[in-house]
Amino acid sequence: MWITCDVNVPESLLDAFQEDRVVFFVGAGASYNPPANLPLYKELVEQLAYEAGVHSPGYDEQLDRFVGLLPENFNAHSATKRIIEKSDAKYNETHEAIVRLADAIGTPRIVTTNYDLLLESAAKENSINLRREYAGPAVPRGSSFSGLLHIHGSINSPDDELVLDDRDFANAYISEAWATRFLLQLFESYSVVFIGYGFTDPIMRYLALGVSSYAQPRYAFVADGSDRDDEWHRSGIEIISYPSVNAHQALPDVLNALSNHLSATYMSQRNRISDIVSNGVPSGYVESDYMKLQLQTVSGIRCFIQSVNDDTKRMWLKWITEDTDLSKCFSDSIEVDWYKAMINWFVVEFVQRAEEQNVVLSVIGKYQNHMSDHLFHQLCMISSHMASKENGNAFIPVFTVCMTSIMGYSAPRTMRELDATVEALEEMNPDIKWEIANQFIRPYLRLRATFEADEKPYAYVDWPCSSVSFSRDAVDDVFTGPVTVYQARFAERKIREAYSLLQAYGSKEMTSVLLRPSIERHEQNKRMRDLQNYFVSLLRTYVEEHSTDAPRHAERWILSNVPLLQRLAVHAIGISEKTGDEKIQWLIDHHLIYDYETRHEVFTVLKNAVTDLSSDMCTRLLRCMQESVHDIDNEGAVARYQYDLLEWMLRFVPQWGEAKEWMTELAEDNKFVPNKNPDFSVWFEEMRFVDSDLSDEAFIDLLRNMPTRLKRLLFGGSQPEDMLIHFNASAYRQQIARIVKEEPSVGLILWNFLDSFANEGLVDWYKCAVVDGWSDADCSEPQNEIIDIMYRLSSMTDEMVSSISNFLSWQMFSNKTDFTERSLAVMDEVANKIWINNNINFNPDTNEYWSNNPYTYSLNCWPGRIAHYWVGRIRLRYVNTNNDWSGMNESEKRALNLLFECNHTFDSSVKSVLLHEINLLHMLDSTYIESKLPKIFNDVDTVLIWESMFPHPRLSNRLLAMGFFDSCCNLLERCDELKNNTRFLADYIFNILSYADISEKQKDRVLRGTLVAKDESFRVAFMKSIAWYFEFRLDSKEKTAIWSSWLSNYIDSRSKNKSRDWEQDERLEFSKMIPYLEKYAGEGMKALGDRFPSYSDFDITSCFAKGLPDCLQERDASTIMSYYRSVACQCPDGFCPPCLSEFVSKLKDTLKPDVYESFERKCIEKGLIDGKTSA
Repeated sequence: MWITCDVNVPESLLDAFQEDRVVFFVGAGASYNPPANLPLYKELVEQLAYEAGVHSPGYDEQLDRFVGLLPENFNAHSATKRIIEKSDAKYNETHEAIVRLADAIGTPRIVTTNYDLLLESAAKENSINLRREYAGPAVPRGSSFSGLLHIHGSINSPDDELVLDDRDFANAYISEAWATRFLLQLFESYSVVFIGYGFTDPIMRYLALGVSSYAQPRYAFVADGSDRDDEWHRSGIEIISYPSVNAHQALPDVLNALSNHLSATYMSQRNRISDIVSNGVPSGYVESDYMKLQLQTVSGIRCFIQSVNDDTKRMWLKWITEDTDLSKCFSDSIEVDWYKAMINWFVVEFVQRAEEQNVVLSVIGKYQNHMSDHLFHQLCMISSHMASKENGNAFIPVFTVCMTSIMGYSAPRTMRELDATVEALEEMNPDIKWEIANQFIRPYLRLRATFEADEKPYAYVDWPCSSVSFSRDAVDDVFTGPVTVYQARFAERKIREAYSLLQAYGSKEMTSVLLRPSIERHEQNKRMRDLQNYFVSLLRTYVEEHSTDAPRHAERWILSNVPLLQRLAVHAIGISEKTGDEKIQWLIDHHLIYDYETRHEVFTVLKNAVTDLSSDMCTRLLRCMQESVHDIDNEGAVARYQYDLLEWMLRFVPQWGEAKEWMTELAEDNKFVPNKNPDFSVWFEEMRFVDSDLSDEAFIDLLRNMPTRLKRLLFGGSQPEDMLIHFNASAYRQQIARIVKEEPSVGLILWNFLDSFANEGLVDWYKCAVVDGWSDADCSEPQNEIIDIMYRLSSMTDEMVSSISNFLSWQMFSNKTDFTERSLAVMDEVANKIWINNNINFNPDTNEYWSNNPYTYSLNCWPGRIAHYWVGRIRLRYVNTNNDWSGMNESEKRALNLLFECNHTFDSSVKSVLLHEINLLHMLDSTYIESKLPKIFNDVDTVLIWESMFPHPRLSNRLLAMGFFDSCCNLLERCDELKNNTRFLADYIFNILSYADISEKQKDRVLRGTLVAKDESFRVAFMKSIAWYFEFRLDSKEKTAIWSSWLSNYIDSRSKNKSRDWEQDERLEFSKMIPYLEKYAGEGMKALGDRFPSYSDFDITSCFAKGLPDCLQERDASTIMSYYRSVACQCPDGFCPPCLSEFVSKLKDTLKPDVYESFERKCIEKGLIDGKTSA
């Protein structure tokens, strides 16, 4: 898990921390940094050598042995204590971080080979109790160790107890082995974390003596750049790498982060999760790892549920289902508490909501083959209940899939043994064998995701066995023996079952001609080998073998409303013994002449019957074709359909003058030409798709060594079809961008190569790909050359303008700081050049999506990207200026003047950027920005101003006073125009009322604007926003201040229906915050009075799923229980909210009986909980 952005801590070590089974080994490196400033072992030995009057040890000399060989008249032990004692050493950040972390784990366990007492000092100054302190050789038992041990003695130890030279080490680790015995027990009982050691430190040799085959995992914090990583690993020690820059500052940082992580309270956990969730799914690995860890705990999921909202829950669900570990809750059936908690959230927020059924189906599709027991049972229970309700149609697709198509539960078992089973049927009595087959051969639905995230998954029919199981000849659509009536009945039943499933799912079914192009034998069917096609072929063969009964079967099938059976009906009429006139009359009577599904079969009937038609039937057929055009759904396709029919029939009766005259007229009026296969709605060609076929390495090799060959590949010439050429170019363009991203210098070579083909039509297109690659790359090395290329362009196509503006903006977005002054100056020139040469011809995209998302639009058009460039450019200079900032310079103001003063055409693309960053720009130069605000308010529409700043407007009190407050009040009058941004306005109104420096008169103006807003949904959103802040963000002190300042009066106004009636939806959102009003809960219930809102099944479930609020005080409990009782009273008969039993259990653990008994009795009376179980 990435604890900081620099350090990734193994999950196994985090588990050991949580289980309180870790001991820290602290070496000399921990005492090296100031203000400790103590020597490392090598430096200590060198200082001892100096005092002893001998040469320093050699490069590869064994240091402990060197100390042992110092002159006998020199007391190295006493000198060592004197060196350590006489220094003015003080504990440093690393010491403090170590003792904090040891304490946060639960039981402090620290073993140090240092002689100093700085760990003790750090613990004392931070009021941390390290429990007992030891010094070798008086060591405790290693298997039950706690406290602080100086295993080699300390400055307080007698000289002869200090482990310093080779004799001391031999005594401690070999001859007497008291240290080895301690370490053997310690290493077998605890995971060990080494801090402040190098692999070559003498102590590491001796510590290895204490390692047995039963040792627990060992870890070492090691600065990056070490060339000893392999040796650490061979010693069985997993290294945790950290950056060595800034005097190893990353080490105390990660130790402190671990300490904070382990000692986090529920409130700090909730606040951090809330902050991450409010910013969307994490993009950084620190936040990502933190959320993954938290979402595998019940408390973490609870915090997550309290923080996620309707606007973000879908992206979070996608993030969860795409993570290998988190998604296990949907697929693994083992009993894990957090699995159930996550599934309960999914049930409450998605499964029970009609508008989320497409999302639910997407999840089902993902886990259809391996779904957990808990998820399956929850889906079945909820979907069956919701689907049975009066307005439950939206839940039927989920119910259908759950009841029929979940592998391992409701789907038929798919197994190879079915082949043998089907063969065994052949030996059975025909009266019973197909009834037996009916029990295990049945259709089910397979779900497949669509390209649109929120779109309902596509469902297709699948079977537990293949057509080959029934007939080896079925693959070729040929049957060797007669088809029995039992087979035919079975086949028809299965086709009907398959279609019924699709109908129940509500599938926008792929037209049957894609699944089966032709009922008759045809080459178009050769890829169609599923069991349903086998059944179609079987029925076709049966009706062909019994052609005298064909009309009877046709009448049954045409009324079935099953497309495949209806097509079989037309085929049956075609091969029947009816006359040509009778066949055409049958088509006319059943309105099939223009039917899309049966087109091929209708055309086939016409082909075989038209040569024998009477003149009366010919006239009747043409009249029908003229009068039945209403049978065609697409009016624009009428003429084409008529032309295809006429041209098709004239192929077989070319002398039909009236038909020919009409066809000629249609051809001349519409420029029609004959289709090669007009009888097919869809014709499958043999297609050959062309791709790059070049690896990136091969592409670069051709560029450098065989450019002529590369030219032929890039610019084609051998393929005549334009579409095919475009496909090739698209593949190469993507490859070029990818290559340049990885190797920006290759882009320079490629640019020069493309310049040699200036007249080729695709040159500019490929150059844009080069620029796109540079946009995503780290261009630090060829920085000047790249920017010079862009500057030298004499003219730019629209696409090149788009690519270069994207390059410029991304240079600023990437937060790079290594630009040369020359590069920045040239980029400024390029940005100005693009603006001056192209702003007159800019035509904004009028897509409605962009009108609701101006800031997003600014990222997708060149004017917006230029605006982003200049904002980033100014920010970059500010960052690099440090404390000498004196406002924007003249060139920056000139650039911004162009942006501020552009016409309305650029409002969405440019001014949205300036407004989004207005607080930053105001901070950088308040005088200049304030001079531009009147023009902004005068020129830019109020709604656009705020949509540019949503979702989180950042406005100082000064900016509010300079016009944004008035603009916000004006926006309230037009809040019905905000569409998707109403909730963001509601959030901002809450923040203005609660935190902005505004007068009481201004507060009244805002509240009055809220009361009279035209859009009722805004008041609902505002109440929902208030409830969210009270539930997740405010402490008791803040709640009191806000209630007293304005909220109490506002609720009073709503309860008295001032200005607008207090409608059901608004009262519902207010009621949900009553448990979080704390001491004002009574006032909240009083405001509702006898108008307590109606709760839906979903609202009831959500209420109890949340559990009791953390802020619940005993003084407020009775009032809040009256709220829960009011909710429970609304449970409809037969509906038992999930989590209610758990809610009642929590009541009993938290509150006194006299507080919750009334609520419990009501639940028992309504049958919501079992009275015996409750008792």
